[in-house]
Amino acid sequence: MAATMAILSFVGWVIVFTSTVLSNHLFGLDQVTNRLTGRQVPPPTLPTPLLYNIARHPIYLGFIIAFWAAPTMSVGHLLFAAVTTAYIFIGILLDERPRRHA
Repeated sequence: MAATMAILSFVGWVIVFTSTVLSNHLFGLDQVTNRLTGRQVPPPTLPTPLLYNIARHPIYLGFIIAFWAAPTMSVGHLLFAAVTTAYIFIGILLDERPRRHA
C-alpha cells in the first residue's frame, strides 16, 4: 500500500511539472529565450494542451494528488494537506469570480 501511495504522489508531481511546462509558467522561459535571441516576443496566449483539456486546473490537481497520496500520513502532513487544499480551493474561488472594474 505504501508503494502505491508513493507512486500516486509521484504521479501528482509529474502532473504539476508537466502542466507547468505546458503552460509556460516556468519563469516565462519563452520571453527570456526570445529576448536573448533577439526574436520578437509574440502576444501572450493561454495555451490549453493535453492536461488542460482534461482538468481546468491541472497544476492544482497535481498538488492535491501529491499532497494527499502520502505513504505515511502523519498528523503534521494531514494538517499540511488539508490547509494547502483549502488554500487551493479558496484561490480557485477567488480566481473564478467575476471581476469588478474600478
